[in-house]
Amino acid sequence: MVTAGSYRLDKEIATAPYGRGLSRGSPAVYTAVELPLGIEYEVIEDDKKVRVLRVWSLV
Repeated sequence: MVTAGSYRLDKEIATAPYGRGLSRGSPAVYTAVELPLGIEYEVIEDDKKVRVLRVWSLV
């Protein structure tokens, strides 16, 4: 389950980072959930990159 959730999150934030998560505090930092994982990530628009800041378990 963890591997599948990680794969889905990775794929989705790589292709549509603004559409996947919810903005939290900063317009460039987002939080997304794909059970059993939660992630916080930053969109670096100038470099066309997404950097994962935190990963945690929801179970």
